[in-house]
Amino acid sequence: MPAHICIARIGAPHGVRGAVKLWTFTEDPFAVQSYGPLVTKDGARSFEIATAREAKGHLVATLKGIATREDAERLNGIELYIAREKLPDTDENEYYHADLIGLAAVTSAGEPLGRVAAIHNFGAATSSKSHRPAARRCCCRSPMPSCRRWTSRADAW
Repeated sequence: MPAHICIARIGAPHGVRGAVKLWTFTEDPFAVQSYGPLVTKDGARSFEIATAREAKGHLVATLKGIATREDAERLNGIELYIAREKLPDTDENEYYHADLIGLAAVTSAGEPLGRVAAIHNFGAATSSKSHRPAARRCCCRSPMPSCRRWTSRADAW
């Protein structure tokens, strides 16, 4: 299980007072405010959300200590993380994408397909990207809708 989970990405500035577009990866976009300080991948920087409001497909947020457009411009593209244990428990047959990365992917007959390398959601459906055991590159993309009829079992731990 990963120690830290990416839950948001800072986008372009919004306005001239230091607000940023914030792309969240949580079920409820406003949940990012409830986790406390968010850190960069390397843990070198920490950010606290002061305010957030809904916009078209993202949040517009102000971050404590970021007061100008120039400050906000320097943050564009930074991913924000929290400790894995801060996430709420999942329901039965629900999994966090990060917990599936690295697991063996097999057919219902037990034949190996490879290891889950990534989970992508491009809007229409969720898909997984697997690496086959004998290959060095990705060679298998499988649909993986968030639906019990497509995923008969996931042994995440």
